Amino acid sequence: MHRPKIACTFGGNGLVLHMDIRRQETAAHDGNAFGDRSRPVARGDGAMSAEEGFEAAQQRLRTAIQRLDDLVELRREREAAVRDAEVEIQRMTADRGRLAKELDTALARGERLDRANRDVSRRLVDAMERVRSVLDRHKSA
Repeated sequence: MHRPKIACTFGGNGLVLHMDIRRQETAAHDGNAFGDRSRPVARGDGAMSAEEGFEAAQQRLRTAIQRLDDLVELRREREAAVRDAEVEIQRMTADRGRLAKELDTALARGERLDRANRDVSRRLVDAMERVRSVLDRHKSA
């Protein structure tokens, strides 16, 4: 009879899954291949043989491992997306800081230009009034 030996090992990072299913020879006994002496397997009456049961269990295990592998991959993808988003947020935050500084500099320059413009306008008005005053005095004389 064959007795199944199932050994699953996980990689060091907990993400790599390896399945090793082996059959070991055991001493003959009265039970089925799984060592269950209380339930002998009848053949031909619709019940599964020990071999079929083992194959079904093996397939269920493979399916479960594949699902686990898919979930691990999905988790990796999501974590990578989160890391990418965090990097993008940091970049945008740095850009925001740089743009805020540039805006402050531009606003300060705009205020200086407005003051200079008002000063030039005032001086031009003063100069025009003096010229008009000189012209008026010259006409009167």
